[in-house]
Amino acid sequence: CFKVFAILNDTLHLLTTVNLTICKYVKYSNGGHFLVANERSNIIIFDSIYYESLHYFDGHTSLIRDIVITEDDSKIISTCDTGYVYCWDMNNPESNQEKENWEHRNNMYNKILYDSRNDLFFGCTPEKNICIYQNNCKEKLVEFISTDFDANAAVISKKHNVLILGTNKGTIRVFMWPLNKSSLELEPVGNPPGDAFKYKYPEFLEY
Repeated sequence: CFKVFAILNDTLHLLTTVNLTICKYVKYSNGGHFLVANERSNIIIFDSIYYESLHYFDGHTSLIRDIVITEDDSKIISTCDTGYVYCWDMNNPESNQEKENWEHRNNMYNKILYDSRNDLFFGCTPEKNICIYQNNCKEKLVEFISTDFDANAAVISKKHNVLILGTNKGTIRVFMWPLNKSSLELEPVGNPPGDAFKYKYPEFLEY
């Protein structure tokens, strides 16, 4: 279940309790006019006044691992234990067209983000891979391996043009954003060196 409280001066007042099974994610939309939660493999949209369910999205076949709401609240992007990534259209919730256009499967993701301005999908996997896709999550741009940490939190700051990752070491890593081909350097690989090239792990600050 999840509970909603009102903040009243120096106390909390319980507004409602919503009973759900295996609910791990509860997020308000950026405009505050709806709330998103999961129940097992389903995604449920609630209104933010009476907390009544408005719509169910039920395409996933395993437990939800992460949910992202786009900046303009027009889409919800979700991933599950089997690694599928779906996009749900809040402007037309009865249609599966956006979901079908977006359907993507990779390794399981611990954390996902989506930058709608640059059409960039970002995902971290349990195998320490950092993946970036474009074109509705269809085209892989780059993939890096972070051998020395697991990312357990992530956020993109549009104001400062940075990607911030929280690590299992208790630190944060700050990368320039967007990470795309024009902002990354190539390095030679192969034997002899220069037979092939790959993108270098991007520079970062750690705190």
